[in-house]
Amino acid sequence: MEFNEHPEKKLSDQFLKFMWGNEKKIFVYIISLVPNQSDAEDIMQETMSRMWQKFSEFVPGSDFVAWGKKIAWFCILEARKKFSRSKVQFRSDVLELIEDASRTVIKEMDDRKDALQKCVEALPEKEKKMVRLHYEEDIKGKDLALRVGLSIHQTYRAIIRIHAILLACVRRTITME
Repeated sequence: MEFNEHPEKKLSDQFLKFMWGNEKKIFVYIISLVPNQSDAEDIMQETMSRMWQKFSEFVPGSDFVAWGKKIAWFCILEARKKFSRSKVQFRSDVLELIEDASRTVIKEMDDRKDALQKCVEALPEKEKKMVRLHYEEDIKGKDLALRVGLSIHQTYRAIIRIHAILLACVRRTITME
C-alpha cells in the first residue's frame, strides 16, 4: 500500500480541505462569544482538536462551519467553567443572545462577501485586473499605475469609480436576495 493510499492520510487531507478557509469563520464565532483574545485562541485550538477527533462523524455535504461552531459552542461552555474565576464573565442567557446575534452577523458578512465576489466577476477584465493587483497583491500608487498603463491620477480615479460600482452592485445583489 502506498503512503498516499493510507486511510488516515486521506482523512487528514479531507479535514485540512474543510478547515482551509473555514477556520477563520469558526474563530470569528468563538471570539464573538469570548471576551478575551487569548482565551478565544485556546478555545479555537481545543475546537480544532475535537473536530479532528470527531471528523469521522462529519457528514460530507453538510455544513462544515455549522458543525464546527456546534463543537466550538461546547468547548466554550466547558471553558466557562475554567473562566469562572475571571472578572469578565457572561451569564448563560447573555452568552446565548450574543451567540444568536453573532450567527446573524456572520451570515450577513458571508452574504456580502459572496455578493462582492459576484460583482467583481462581473467587472470588465481591465477593472478586475486592477482590483486583483490592488487588493490581492497589495500593489498601490505608481506601481499600480505602471502595471495598468494609466497615469497615477487616472488610476486613483479608476479605483474610486470601481469602489462605487462594486458598492452599488453589492447593495443591489443583497437587496434582491
